[in-house]
This record gives sequence, structure tokens and C-alpha cells, in this order.
Amino acid sequence: MDSVQTEIARFLAEKAMRQTRATYQQVGDSVGWNHPTGRGLGKNLEVVLHALHDRGLPPLTAILVKRGERHPPDAMAYIRGALGDINIEAAQREVFAFDWRSLPDLAPERVFEN
Repeated sequence: MDSVQTEIARFLAEKAMRQTRATYQQVGDSVGWNHPTGRGLGKNLEVVLHALHDRGLPPLTAILVKRGERHPPDAMAYIRGALGDINIEAAQREVFAFDWRSLPDLAPERVFEN
């Protein structure tokens, strides 16, 4: 993962540690993305998903949703492409239960706002 993708993963890991989902806008804001709603982050999110999957880690991008939603319907095609036909609620529970602090490269370096 490059530096932007690592920052995305760290931001999502911090959200997961707080047991909260993240919006595309929040992710975009956290990495200084140039679109106000996070449009165009997809390729970076796919890299994050595959990198975590290759390491046997929970799919952090499963907690990335549109504002007011609980599931990532727009992203399900790339999630299923990488992970198969998963139960998104079970995947989110796995993300929330994992100890992200145990991974120095993904543990957040700073505390993000909700």
C-alpha cells in the first residue's frame, strides 16, 4: 500500500476501534482527498481491501458506507470480487472485534474526529 492507502487503512482502523462506521466523505477528509464526498477513492479502497485480505485480516472497507447507511451497497461488487459472497454484517462485526492496535503499521498515529 502507498502512503494514501495506509492512511485510509489507519483511519478505518481507528473507526473500527471506536465501533463506528465511516463515510466516504470522512475518509476523503482524513487523507486530504480532492473531492468533497470522497468520489474517486475506489481504486485506493480496493488496494486496501486486497492488502488486508492477503494478510488474513478483516475487511476494513466493510465499515465504509454512505452517510446514513449501515452497509456498503455501492462497494459490494469489489468486496465480493475479493472475498466471495460474504455476510456484510458478520464482516463488520469481525472488523469491530479485531484488535487493530496489534498491527503497528495500521494502528492510527493520531486520534481522528468522529
